[in-house]
Order: sequence, then C-alpha cells, then structure tokens
Amino acid sequence: SVSSSQKGESAGASLEAEIKKELAHPTPVRMWAIAKAFEHGMNVEEVHELTSIDRWFLSKLHGLHMIKGTMKSMDFNQLRNQPELLKEAKLRGFSDRQIAALVSEPEKMEYVASPALLPVDYGSLRYTGGPVSEAHIRHLRKKLGIVPVVKQIDTLAAEYPAETNYLYLTYSGEEHDVDLAGSEKQCSDVKVTELTPAIPEPLTLKFQAQSSDSKEEAESRIIVLGCGPYRIGSSVEFDWCSVSCVRTLRSLGHKAIVINCNPETVSTDFDESNRLFFEELSHERVMDISELETPRGVVVSVGGQTPNNLALGLHRCGIRILGTSVEAID
Repeated sequence: SVSSSQKGESAGASLEAEIKKELAHPTPVRMWAIAKAFEHGMNVEEVHELTSIDRWFLSKLHGLHMIKGTMKSMDFNQLRNQPELLKEAKLRGFSDRQIAALVSEPEKMEYVASPALLPVDYGSLRYTGGPVSEAHIRHLRKKLGIVPVVKQIDTLAAEYPAETNYLYLTYSGEEHDVDLAGSEKQCSDVKVTELTPAIPEPLTLKFQAQSSDSKEEAESRIIVLGCGPYRIGSSVEFDWCSVSCVRTLRSLGHKAIVINCNPETVSTDFDESNRLFFEELSHERVMDISELETPRGVVVSVGGQTPNNLALGLHRCGIRILGTSVEAID
C-alpha cells in the first residue's frame, strides 16, 4: 500500500509541475503562479528561466514575498514592536486588511478584553485580543505615526510649478503638497458612531462659517465617490451621476472633492471638481482622505455598488453619509 508520506510527495510533485506549467505558458493567472512559485521555494533565477520576465521585476515581486512571509510568522504584539517592518509593508503597497490577514493572534494577552469592543467591528480600534482586524492595524499604524501624505501629480514635466487639482496618497513622502484641514489630527483616534438614522434634513448642507475659522475650516467640503474602473454594469451612467452631483454642489457654494481611479471619465477632468484624488475606492483609502479633508459629508449614491458597499463601514467610523440613509443602503 502507498504510505501517507508517499502520497504527500506525489501531491507536492504534481503541484510543482502545475506551477512550472503556468510559469512557462502565459495566462491571466501567471502573476499568482509566480507568487505560488516563491512560496514553494523557487528563486528569481528559476522563475526567470521559465517566464523570461526581467529579473528586475521578479526581484521586486520576490521582495513582496519576503515581507509577506515575515509578517505571516509574527503575531500582533511582535508586529507592534517592529514599526520599521510595518512602514516598509505600507511603502510596498500592503493594505491594512492584507496585513491583518497575515498577522496571527497572540497566544497570551497582558490585559483583559473589553466586551464593549468587538474585534470584527470597524469601531474596535485598540487591540484587546481575538482575530486581528483591519481596524486594529489602522489604529496601530496611526499610533506609530505611519500615515500617508498627499502629493500633486506633476502635469507640467517639472518645467513649471504644478498647480493642478490631481492628487494621490503615498507613504513615500515627508510632507503634503497642499493645505489640508485635518493634517494635524491625522494620527488621532477615530470617533466611533452607532448605526443611527442618517437621512439629512432639508437645507442641512447650508453652511455658515465662523469668522474665527481658518480658510480650510471655513470651507464646506463634500467628498463624492466615483464608480472606480469601468466594468460591465458600472460605467458611463455613474460618471454622469457623479458629474451632475459635483456641479450641483459647486453651484451651491461647496468644495467638491472626487475620489475616483478612472482617468477615462468626465468626473476626473481637471476643471470638474475642486480636488480629485486618483485613488482606489476602499474603506482604508476613503478614510485616509476623509480624515485629511474633514468633509461635512460623503456622497456614496452616485457611483454604483462599489461606493455603496463602503457606506456602513464609513458610517461606523464617524463619517457622515449624505443622501439615502445607511440603514436603507445596508
């Protein structure tokens, strides 16, 4: 009879052959095959021989694999004591959710978990044991001062100072390129909000600035979430909705801030909004921008299902959702 060890060796050899086959023949899943190859111990040179992909690109992917493996071997307490690793992970593009999925739960906690804090909830910030969540990683990195900065996209090839409203967030900078109302509060805790009715009253956006407010504080800023990359069932109609919303807000005297990562839309034209962030539509990124811009509210209803999916998490983190109530969306 065949032993269990022989079966394991046979399965391992079969998987390795499948990986090499995927590497040698370009397919849409080749990128994942490269990641799997690194996980099974193949080095850059071996992958290069099978794929003919330049070693420079493969070395960058291998670097991501090494960071992933390091975090996978750590628990939350160990990561907390390694801020340099967390900073490097954010520089390399790891999201808070990805990091939370990699880091394990500590075997022993030094304090008792509070029943008022649910680890699966966005409102649970300080880690008190249990599964590590996206909110825990966000809270940790903010306490460590690991936060992104806002940079302008240089549309003038550095020949003249760029003054465009095209912006993006990066961890590879030291200071913001533009004035932001919330830049001094970027590392503070998020106020957690219960799920309460969020239907705005008539004229709720009518805004009177106080004479003592600074220029940034005196502005009424509204964030509008776009539809993201075009896909079947999410395209031109949502772009029209976003543009109509932005134009209406600006006509009423508000500063309209658009978050969208699709340059093929009218809503991302340079003169449509007061500020445009070329960023992904994720909870982490929208929260980053909201904390920096301190808007009076966020419009999620003109970009389709993608921004609507973010409504509940944003609401629980204290972001005011304008339009349809969060309960109705949920």
